[in-house]
Amino acid sequence: QNGFDFYFSRLDKAQSFASFIAKAVPMRIKISSKLVSTDVKNNTANIKTTVVCDMVPICKDDLVVCDKRSKDGGAGTLCGKLALVTKVSSVVHLMDACPTRGCRRIHDIQAELVPEKYWRNEKYYRIALTPKRMTRFIVLDVELCKSVKHEDDSEALYKGPQSGVEKYSLADVEVAREADFGVNDETYFVITHLGNLLNVGDYCLGYDLTASMNDEISDLSSYNKGFEIPDVILVRKIQGSTTSNEVVDESNYKNTTDLELNEGKGKKAKSRKSKRRERRREKEEAKDKAYVDTIKRMGLDENTRNDRKNDFEKELINDPDLAEELKVAEEIMECLDLEEQEGRECECIDKNEINI
Repeated sequence: QNGFDFYFSRLDKAQSFASFIAKAVPMRIKISSKLVSTDVKNNTANIKTTVVCDMVPICKDDLVVCDKRSKDGGAGTLCGKLALVTKVSSVVHLMDACPTRGCRRIHDIQAELVPEKYWRNEKYYRIALTPKRMTRFIVLDVELCKSVKHEDDSEALYKGPQSGVEKYSLADVEVAREADFGVNDETYFVITHLGNLLNVGDYCLGYDLTASMNDEISDLSSYNKGFEIPDVILVRKIQGSTTSNEVVDESNYKNTTDLELNEGKGKKAKSRKSKRRERRREKEEAKDKAYVDTIKRMGLDENTRNDRKNDFEKELINDPDLAEELKVAEEIMECLDLEEQEGRECECIDKNEINI
């Protein structure tokens, strides 16, 4: 939230780092200079230059309200509608969250929001819901909206760029909340862009607007005339099934409680020195606990790093596009390291020639 500070010895390195980040994340870059000190006799000055990078505060899978009052039309045909963020790169890729069956091409319900247009009309692009509010759904039926359908359902699914099938396609999908599956008969019919990704029995994440309605979504003045807010918006497909909750063994809990009670019996009164030692020990334990909490909060704890690593690996499995982008970024970083290493070698050679 408060950002990070990076310090560079030269301005060109800071600018190259900022331009590298701008290729992966939408942002605006501002450069400001401040005079630190001057030397009138030698006619020199010490100037501190600050490169500020403001990232667009929109993340993947966010549900965004594109206000119809946006003058520059940064969201294109999605102005006055609800939009899903399908990808974040140098621009924000948006998808119509409530498409209609009459749409001929999937590109007609897509738009790209560039950082300049976002910062120009920031108040007209509001985040309604974040991925933390998503609900798990089970797919009960899938029917493509296209007039031409595949004879074999397995060939219709998107399995990567080599499959020859477009990733997104409109479809009528019947879903049910995973929590309600087998409990009641409540189902929802949704028009979604995940037609080439979903199959009967799959699990997917989406926004249940019947249970998570807020002021940003219910404000009808932001939408076009005749816009209807859907009950459910599907966001993406996920792998695997539900995880069972751990069951606590009550007998073990009871035995440990009895042992603790028995240990408390028969204790003698403590002396002043023992009380001082105990207070000193409690203070040290409090300091150690605060130190450990600070490390965990900063994400430097080994267990926290492992948990985040496992979560990120699961996300890579569920999102092949993200894995591909990560691979491209690693290749770019390797190229930058090679260029920097070659530059250092050239500097060493020049110094040796000067010494000779």
